[in-house]
Amino acid sequence: MARGRPQFPSSVRDTAICALYRKGITLKAIGQQFGLSYEAIRKITAKAGLTKLNAGLAVRKAAKSVVDKSEIACRRTYGCSLQERASVADAERRAFLHHRKNVRRSGAIWCLSLKEWRAVWLASGKLDRRGPGALGYGMTRIDFNGPMEVGNVEIVTNREAVRRARARTVKKASRGARPMVISTKAQP
Repeated sequence: MARGRPQFPSSVRDTAICALYRKGITLKAIGQQFGLSYEAIRKITAKAGLTKLNAGLAVRKAAKSVVDKSEIACRRTYGCSLQERASVADAERRAFLHHRKNVRRSGAIWCLSLKEWRAVWLASGKLDRRGPGALGYGMTRIDFNGPMEVGNVEIVTNREAVRRARARTVKKASRGARPMVISTKAQP
């Protein structure tokens, strides 16, 4: 026999073993089914020219659902699938990323996906008027202590957002300006 050329199985049992290995069944599972060792099964399949590169492991790997790396990156970046991201204009995607970056930079928690962010803007009817300036519109939190998430955001003019921020600052300052009381009692 010439080296490297597969020799075909000689028995019905060997043919069945090779058929199972071609389907992706492990050598160990085949061995248990036929009462043979892993090594005996490996030798039978090798005689037929089958290896883990063209049967067994290769078949199992091919059968696994392969998730595209770009799909994983899209879900991490935008919180949605590639198909959903493709339905959004480039300018809106850039605006979403810019907004998320600024919110995170401020220390707030961002819990909106691109799809949710866009839905809030579309529901407000102000997406085309989004942007800088006193009369431009922006997204702000209703409860400033909560995260940026659906139900805790609203679209307001930038002038209104600044007014609210100043009111919060004044409120904080008034709470912090409590008179200091010095006790004359001895500490136990």
